[in-house]
Order: sequence, then C-alpha cells, then structure tokens
Amino acid sequence: MNCRNFASIVALCALGLLGRAATPSDHQIDSLVDKHRPLRGGIIPTDIRKRLGVTHMGGKYFLTKEPFLIEGSRKIEELGFTTTKYFLSLPGKHGEIKGYMYNSDWQLPPTALYVDVLSHPYFVQAFDCGQECIVLNAGKFGNEHGSASPNFRDAYDEMFSICKYLLTSYYNREVTFILKNWEGDWILRGLGTKRAEWMSVPTPQRERRAADMTAWFTARQKGVTDARTAVPNSRAKIFYAVEANRVTESMDGVTGIASDVLPNMEVDMVSWSCYEGLQDMRKLYRGIEYLRAQMHPTPYMKSERRVIIGEVGFQERMIPNVVESWDKFFGVILALDVPLVIDWELYCNEPVDKTAKKDTDRVFDHEELRGFWLLKPDGAKSETCLYWQKLLANPGRTIAER
Repeated sequence: MNCRNFASIVALCALGLLGRAATPSDHQIDSLVDKHRPLRGGIIPTDIRKRLGVTHMGGKYFLTKEPFLIEGSRKIEELGFTTTKYFLSLPGKHGEIKGYMYNSDWQLPPTALYVDVLSHPYFVQAFDCGQECIVLNAGKFGNEHGSASPNFRDAYDEMFSICKYLLTSYYNREVTFILKNWEGDWILRGLGTKRAEWMSVPTPQRERRAADMTAWFTARQKGVTDARTAVPNSRAKIFYAVEANRVTESMDGVTGIASDVLPNMEVDMVSWSCYEGLQDMRKLYRGIEYLRAQMHPTPYMKSERRVIIGEVGFQERMIPNVVESWDKFFGVILALDVPLVIDWELYCNEPVDKTAKKDTDRVFDHEELRGFWLLKPDGAKSETCLYWQKLLANPGRTIAER
C-alpha cells in the first residue's frame, strides 16, 4: 500500500466511512508526514500550480509606482502563482479601500457597494493578471449580531450581488472564485478573543451566538448558490467557504465554528486559518481531519468534503529555520491531499513593534518587519518564496531528486 492510499484510508476513517477504525497514533502521523515531506523525497502533485496561492493585502511597503493592488497582483503573477487572495471591503471616509492605499486614488463614493468596488479599474486590472483562482475575503457580521431571530437578508443580498457580478463579468473566462469570511472564530467570540475570556461567557449566550453565526453563514451560502442558478452557463465558477481559526480549541470542547456551526449547515467548502496548528504538525493533521468530519457539503459539491488552508505563514525573521518549518507543514498538506494553501503574504504587514501596525501611510524597512513575505522591502525573494517556487518547479517529482 502506498502512502497516498494510506492517507486516504486514514481520512475516511476519520469521517466514519470505514467503520470505527481508531484515529491514527502520533507515531503513524509522524511517519506519514515524514514520507510526504518534499525535502525528504515526497512526491509533489502534478497540479501543484493549482494548489498554491498568495495573499496581497496591507503590506507595509511597495516596489513600483503602480497602484498598490495592481502592483501586487503583477508581482504574484511574475513569481509563477496563479491563485491570489484579496480582502474586499467597502470604502473608507476618504473613498479609499483598506489595505490598498499606496500610489492609489480610489475616489469611491461613500455609498459604493461591493460590486462598485469590484468594477473599479484597479480591481479589473488586478483580476487580469493571469489568475486561475481568485479568493475574496468579503463581508462583516455587522449589526445583526445579537438579534433574536436574524434573517440576514443583507448578507444574502451582498453575496448574491457579488457572485452574480463575477459570474456575469467573467462569463467567458475559465476562472474560479472563492468567497469567504475572515477567521470566523474571532468574529464569533466578538468580545475577548482569548480562550479563557470566551469560555467565561455564559453557555446560553455562546450557543445563541453560534446559532446566529450559523444563520449568517447559511444566508451567505444561499446567496452564492442562488447566483449560480441565476447565471447557469458561465465559464467562471464560484464557491463559498466558511473559515475557522481556532479549530484545535474546538476539538478540546471550546465553543467554535468547527464544533458548533459547521455541523448545523451546508457549505461548499471550509477554510482554516491555521496558525494554531503550526507548532505541532500532529495537531495540524488532526485539525484538517476534524474539519472534514464536521462539515456538510452542499449538493453542488457532490459529497466532496473540501478543506483548504485559507491563511498560513511563518514570520521568517522570528524563527531559526523557515524552510524546515515549511517542509514539515507541506508533509501534512501532501499526506492529506489538501487542494489549496494560501500563503500570508506577498509583502509583510506586521511590524516588530505592534504599536506601529496602524501607521498606514509610511513605508517600513526590512528591520522593522517580522517577515511574513515572499518579496522583501528591497525586492529580494525570501526563503519562503524560494522554497515555494521549488514546489512549483517540480510537479510530479521531488525536490530531493534535483
């Protein structure tokens, strides 16, 4: 039996599809992950280009005089990636879009809707940079949080209008769009993001908030589903994903997206912003299995339980060997055949001094930043970038062979 077949059996066992087989032991996980590590001979999938993506949002420097959104999109294309993730927000008080302000003059009216932002020339040009897949973080839980019987009509309308626009505007282009939220467990908790603070909230209140989040996600998924029906023959494809970010805590009994929302709804796919899993590859492995077991795919997905890594990154300047860390991570990803991983990010957005994070106008230098980057402030490729490009360059082979 080869390793990939063993991985499939393990995943099926976790889903309860092969009886009551035991969860793999720590030793089994370690062995399986080690065999799939690219630097130790693990075979890289032939479709690796479809499995790797990069986020462009809120970087603290720029390399050209182009509008920041367009610059980043072109740099990602130049690096060889065909999936880009953006953050889609409504205009600020000066008509700007958060995270994309350098060298930019958005001039959007305060009444602009998401479709107005997407139809802005900056987004139109950014989307024309060779992407095969575009991921959009979009929408806020908003003031409907806490209402007794939320119907979330606004959430439905937002998703429907965004998806109808995309399916219509890119009707003749083979491109995949994934709409999702950002880190749903932080949104769910609302107040106090730490585990202890969240668990101090009375149980009925946590249950009600989980029910409201379920209703919100369900409304958003229905907006996507109905837009697909409204524009049935578009060559563009569109999906909705629910993103969780405290999965291992949910596995330990803490109220969360994975434990208290996913089992109560249908969704196209699930995303994990998985920083919590990077300290222990066994937890990462088991977290992916857990999400697959908890979710209920929509009929559109034909029973496929698709879990993606919607955000992940290492602070390159803060850890001793970033390539070793990435290789262990990809040992898990390849062992479990995860279809998409999105790196955080193209240009680093995190200063070493976190009090400087809100300083949005000036440009930061190398020493001021933590190292979430593919390209550094001087334009040089990071170690992360070089490792990811090795993956791209070796479909169907191993890095170790070359």
